[in-house]
Amino acid sequence: MKFKKYLKQLIQLTNRFGGLKGLVVFILINSKGKGIIILRLKQLRTPIYLRANTSDIDVFFKIFVEEEYNFFLPANAEFIIDGGANIGLSALFFVIKYPNAKIVAIEPENSNYSILLKNIAGYPNIIPMQKAIWHESTILSISNPLNMGNYGFMVTTNEADEISFNEISTITIPDIIKDYQQQSVDILKLDIEGAEMELFSNNAGWVESIHQIYIETHDWIKTGCSKALFTAVQNYQYDVFSKGENLLWVNHSISKGKMV
Repeated sequence: MKFKKYLKQLIQLTNRFGGLKGLVVFILINSKGKGIIILRLKQLRTPIYLRANTSDIDVFFKIFVEEEYNFFLPANAEFIIDGGANIGLSALFFVIKYPNAKIVAIEPENSNYSILLKNIAGYPNIIPMQKAIWHESTILSISNPLNMGNYGFMVTTNEADEISFNEISTITIPDIIKDYQQQSVDILKLDIEGAEMELFSNNAGWVESIHQIYIETHDWIKTGCSKALFTAVQNYQYDVFSKGENLLWVNHSISKGKMV
């Protein structure tokens, strides 16, 4: 089984990056030790940093090999919110597509955020923010109850949670829009491990200011996440597409042109 897995991985990498580069990336990401893997992609002027033998490898595959966000992208984007930015790879993907866009990359968890800062250091238009996206301003606990690695951290209001690692302040979508003096958001990417339930269930009128939402809903963590999303957007003229684990919601009420 491992042979088939590695063969598939090698084929994907060589198809995506070419024979030699794909082989180099394959060897690096399958190294058995701990520490930091440094990858250099021609689309980026600075290296990518990944933690060996962690979920960072899966995130890299999803974003740069399978290109999970590369579908029906707007032709142009000026303001992007990356909610649940993890180690910054999604923000880097967007900066390749939209080198002049202002990208707010929001990640609550300390260890992910420290790698995010390394990964985006060469891009002043990517603005890091160590907070959690929520429907109101408050303080939440961060935990990883399902032990899903570095991409499984969740926020909760349960202060008595025995596996809580630390606390984090929150920020709302309207506050982000106001703080950066924007009228609307071209792309809102959300991978927030179930917090979309609370986000879309409370004070979700801000949806009218969003052109496109790329979102992974986590109904298997919190029943009703998808329902909360569709209830919040039901009064708008929209289309929904899917690719892999992600849904794309396109708001035609404020459409800004073609998608690619």
